[in-house]
Amino acid sequence: QEQHIKNNLSEWTRGWALNTDINDSWLTSSWKYEYSIFELVRLLKTIDFEKETILFYGW
Repeated sequence: QEQHIKNNLSEWTRGWALNTDINDSWLTSSWKYEYSIFELVRLLKTIDFEKETILFYGW
């Protein structure tokens, strides 16, 4: 548990969990679902569904 907490803290201190730079369009660079949901919400709010489509896939 201690290592798990250290790993999560490391993502926050490196800026991977949440990007606060207003010049970047992405909100996170983390592959963890806990943080990727931020990016999904941003996409859902900014995509023009009359012109674009989202394709979800998993592996």
